[in-house]
Amino acid sequence: MARIVGSCFLLERGKPSGAARGPARHPAARASKVTDPQMASQPTQKALSPRPPQAGWSRGSIRGHRPRRVWLAAIGLSLVVSALVAWGYWAIRRAGTDPDALWAQAQADLQGGRFERAEAAVARLGRLRDPSPLDWLLRGQLAVALNRPDEALAALAHVPDHHPMAAQARLMAGQIELRRDRLRFAEEALRAALRLNPALIQAHRELIYIYGLQLRRAELDAEFRALSSLSDPKFEEVFHWCLLRNESWEPSEVVAMVSKCIAADPGDRGSRLALSENDRRMGLLDEAEQALEPLAADDPQAIDMRSVGDST
Repeated sequence: MARIVGSCFLLERGKPSGAARGPARHPAARASKVTDPQMASQPTQKALSPRPPQAGWSRGSIRGHRPRRVWLAAIGLSLVVSALVAWGYWAIRRAGTDPDALWAQAQADLQGGRFERAEAAVARLGRLRDPSPLDWLLRGQLAVALNRPDEALAALAHVPDHHPMAAQARLMAGQIELRRDRLRFAEEALRAALRLNPALIQAHRELIYIYGLQLRRAELDAEFRALSSLSDPKFEEVFHWCLLRNESWEPSEVVAMVSKCIAADPGDRGSRLALSENDRRMGLLDEAEQALEPLAADDPQAIDMRSVGDST
């Protein structure tokens, strides 16, 4: 009897947990099944033997699928990483071999203050192609940023007049010369810029500074009028326009400024005339005469100023 009870217990444990139980058997039917001793051993052997795995729920089957899923995920990730690396390599190679992309990168580095990178990009660009007008303009901008005025002027001079950026190149050249106190060359470059583009407002403003310093009232008035036709003048500009129609700067300040200009460019006629005029206003007649000596004997303005000095 104990053997029969043990067999029934093992049969109950062999069922999967949570599995639906069959309909309850009548006690008489259960008793009739175990009356034959030979048959009594069969359930015991069946219970002791391992149950075949059932598909779709066993832990072994789930564990068997996990390594394959991880392996597939690893392959997919490696493919994505490889694609990104290949794209980055292509982008770097393209930026290094495509002249237009290299020019854009150099311009971005220049505007961002990364001058060493911009200079390296300009050098690579020169090895890839013959310099275009935009390349020369870029070289000029870089040279200005690196405080190389002669190099900048040489580069900007390569931009031809028919190019759309020619007026901007001439304006930059004029500003470079103005910073170097070379007013004669600055005026020439600014005039060239306005011939190419009369609406270039900054060129008019730079000329107003030159003509105001040298007290060239007729040219100064013309530039103020041109500026006012293009934009609303600032308050300071209107004030100076009205002031310089009849008044002059403090002579001692002008003498110091135009003396620097003459030292930078001894052939600066306008600054020499301004120096002579302001020396005369301060009563320095000998100095006023010396300022005019390098000018031509038939220079009309120099003749008039010399006559004024003789009459005093």
